[in-house]
Amino acid sequence: MKKATNVFTAGENDDGKRIDRVLLQAFPQLTRGNIFRALRKGLITLNGKKCTPETRVHAHDSILVFFSINKPGSTASSSNGDDIKVPLRELCNMIIYEDEHIIAFNKPRGLVVHGHGSLEYQVRFLWAERNDHSLSFHPGPIHRLDRNTTGLQLFSASIHGARMFTRLFRERKIQKIYIGVMDNLLKHDAVWEDVLVRNPAARITGNSKTSKGKTSITKVFPVISADNHTLALFLPRTGRTHQIRSQAAIHGFPLTGDIKYGGSRRFPWYLLHAGQLTVVDPQYPFGVLTAPMPAESEKLLKNIFGEKSIALLDKTIKNLNK
Repeated sequence: MKKATNVFTAGENDDGKRIDRVLLQAFPQLTRGNIFRALRKGLITLNGKKCTPETRVHAHDSILVFFSINKPGSTASSSNGDDIKVPLRELCNMIIYEDEHIIAFNKPRGLVVHGHGSLEYQVRFLWAERNDHSLSFHPGPIHRLDRNTTGLQLFSASIHGARMFTRLFRERKIQKIYIGVMDNLLKHDAVWEDVLVRNPAARITGNSKTSKGKTSITKVFPVISADNHTLALFLPRTGRTHQIRSQAAIHGFPLTGDIKYGGSRRFPWYLLHAGQLTVVDPQYPFGVLTAPMPAESEKLLKNIFGEKSIALLDKTIKNLNK
């Protein structure tokens, strides 16, 4: 009997899936046609037996491949490594919380979440280095922070985690608190409710002038004001692209440094930090996740609002959590 070139073991996240779909996700270099031909010719077998594309895989099954192929996840880095911008050790240091369902990162400024060379790209590379118990599952972002927004970014660590947190976000059982600095003086708490529409060509979100669009709600709590700027907390009740940035501009308080939405140029970048996340669901009681602000952001706050601004910020967050 011919010896298999590669033997792969199915994991819990592969359980119950069709073998063709497991192979497509595990080996993106293969086309569906490649997989069908290999299965038909017996070049890929399940537990040593020929099977069809519709055959279901179960955890701990052995998939035998009788030709040379890279291990799952090895395509996460480019051939020259230029796309891996964050060293693996630094990427691990960004992890705030981790369990069998999710991974929470404290995302730095300037790193995109999705796409080639993104945080997602690098997390998959890390996952391939640390895990060998799943062929078809890859961790993915459950929500997405903008490139220059820092703070808590969740990734799924299992299929169950991806489905569960998608449901929690849809049912609005996840509360997030953002910290930001706006132009102009906001004197009172506010609830911003707008119908937003996305312009994909301009890559900008704005107030809909028709009935089309999605209702977007953000609660805003000013913490301290100085020099025509306001340090505020934002609690978005919906999750639209650029929601806080867009609504802040619509209501006359663009984020300072957010040139795209009309912010002043006092900051070299806008300051928006996803500082806290709470799941309001007894089925998943991991408590409150908190991401420290970058040192450069704290420095900006102290320069404008004084040394007491950080303590006042912490006190306001605690009051919101009561």
